[in-house]
Amino acid sequence: MTITQPMRRLLLTLALTLVLTPGLASASTVDAVLGSEGELFQVFQGNYGDLFPDGTEAQPDHSVLALDITWPSQVTERLLVPGTEGMAVEMSPSLTLERSSGAIFIVWEATRTIHSELYIVGRSNEEWSEVLEFSGSPFTTKSNPRLAPTHERSFVTNDDGELEEHLQTILHLTWWDEQGEVGRVLYVPLIVGKSGFVAVAPISLGEFLDEDLPPASTSPLSTLLGSPFIQEGSDNSHVLIAYLDPSSGRLVTLSTRFSSASLDALADEARAQVIIIGGQVQTREQLAQGVHAAVASVSYLDSALAEYLGQQAESAVLAAPPEATLTTIAQEARAQVIIIGSRVRSALSNTTGEARAQVIIIGDSHPGLDHGRSIAIEMINSREVPDLPEAAIARLLLSPDGHTMIVAWQQNSSVEYVESDGEGWTEQRSLALGADFTAEQAFAILRRRIDS
Repeated sequence: MTITQPMRRLLLTLALTLVLTPGLASASTVDAVLGSEGELFQVFQGNYGDLFPDGTEAQPDHSVLALDITWPSQVTERLLVPGTEGMAVEMSPSLTLERSSGAIFIVWEATRTIHSELYIVGRSNEEWSEVLEFSGSPFTTKSNPRLAPTHERSFVTNDDGELEEHLQTILHLTWWDEQGEVGRVLYVPLIVGKSGFVAVAPISLGEFLDEDLPPASTSPLSTLLGSPFIQEGSDNSHVLIAYLDPSSGRLVTLSTRFSSASLDALADEARAQVIIIGGQVQTREQLAQGVHAAVASVSYLDSALAEYLGQQAESAVLAAPPEATLTTIAQEARAQVIIIGSRVRSALSNTTGEARAQVIIIGDSHPGLDHGRSIAIEMINSREVPDLPEAAIARLLLSPDGHTMIVAWQQNSSVEYVESDGEGWTEQRSLALGADFTAEQAFAILRRRIDS
């Protein structure tokens, strides 16, 4: 169930009441995922005494999270989620599975006062990771946190001179951040390393929307506001984020990817070459041709891809305004290599047309990073919110390329849904529920439909 801001305030009041009144709370399942070995992971929230009647790790009336692992043999193991033993009230826990490693990750919101923090912990090979506290601004309410994993594949030479495949897990975290009546969707990529999580400063996704985004013609559905949605994209290197933009009242879909090390290196080469060649030539055309040749000649990328990206760097140099400085031109050339390179590698979208310089550079000053990296964020589309019942608890479903969207909700004895391939929506459609056809089965059918 998606927790909206009005619901969240009500639940927080109730949760604080229950913490202060022992024995009133009972455990409830919040989220579940299926593991790579057929095990079922379920996260519960409730009082410690209810979840662990014989436990001694926390006070019986403390709010905690518990993880149940049910194996194919039907044996179930219950574990206390680290970091939830204290006095804080835990809310909105969400589970995600990183398929390549089999690791699971849990993110949740913890509240001690009217403000809140986010916490993340992972579990792999029967061991918990360190708990990451992600506070951001201490004066905001952080709700509905969600994670989606990707991984970066690279090859390293071992001591025997052989190439070994290395997978680097990246968790993409998004949540609704609110101060007073002003809210926004924030995003952070988290690199999962041997020594824990490496996080960067939060990124406000509203900064990457088109400036001329048309306002919605109708009032947005309140149950979607404050509930960002995230999922893996068409490959395992980017994620899709959809949310209701509070400024325009439109449903926006973005793609974000952590660029590969080789693409970053090429982008840095393009930027450096603009500065070097720019001091040696007389005309913009000579500069563009020199940068094209330098990028196309790199040896660590496929030659056809390097040539294509060399052409894009040349175009970026030529398209810069006459008054642009070499530094500005260099930054634009670098951004174009990242954006276009990401598109080509994933077939995310058409590679023609102008790509906005929506690239954030993570410098080497971040602890845990041995070199600078980049994040490419691209707006895929926006559309008006469909006309839904005000009380509908809506689920968003996205196609792997991010262009098609289904909005579905349960209404009495049916699951209702509308679908959009662009601006408009289909008429409301219905899947009748019964003893042999549950709501979850209906949602699963819609999931398969949009994935096909």
